[in-house]
Amino acid sequence: MKEVLSYLLSIGGAGIVAYAVMVATAVNCDYPAARFRLINSLRTQPWQAEVMTKTKPGSFYDGIHAAMKTGGMTGLRDPDMIAQATRPSYDAAAISVGFKWKAILGKLKMGGLGLIGGLTLAIGTHTMPALHIILVVGGIGAAIWIFVTKQDCERYVMLARLEILPDVDRAIAEGRYGKPPAF
Repeated sequence: MKEVLSYLLSIGGAGIVAYAVMVATAVNCDYPAARFRLINSLRTQPWQAEVMTKTKPGSFYDGIHAAMKTGGMTGLRDPDMIAQATRPSYDAAAISVGFKWKAILGKLKMGGLGLIGGLTLAIGTHTMPALHIILVVGGIGAAIWIFVTKQDCERYVMLARLEILPDVDRAIAEGRYGKPPAF
C-alpha cells in the first residue's frame, strides 16, 4: 500500500509541477519583440497597442494597459501631468505580476513536496526509486527554469516602466490616444 502511495505522490507532484510550468509559460513573453511591437503600435495606431496589452495577463502588459487607460481618461495634453497619472497606475497594476509569480511558486512548492514525499516514502519502504528519482530531477530542472523566468519577468516590468511608459505618455500628450470615442 505504501508503494502505491509513493508512486501517487510522485506522479501527483510531477503533475502539479507541470501545471506550474504551463502557467509560467503562459505569463512569460519575449520582451524585446513585445517592446518593439508596442512602441511601433503606440507611434502609429495607439488603439491597437491597447488591444495588444490585453493579450498577456499577468505580465508587464497589465501595467501598460492601466497606464494607457488612466492617461487617456485624464484628457490632458501636458506631458508632466500625464506622467504623474500614468506612473502610479503602472506601478499599481505591475504589483499583480508579483502576485501571479507568488501563486506559481506556491504551486511549484506543493509539487516539489509531493515529489520529495514520494521519493522519501519509496526509499523508506524499500521500493525501487528509479521513477521517483527521475521525476525529482525533472522537478529540479523545472524549478530552475521557473526561477530564471521569474527573474526575467520582474526585470521586464522595470524595463517596461523605463522604456515603454514614456512612449505611452508621448502618445497621450500628442493626442494620438485619449478618451474612447462616444457613440
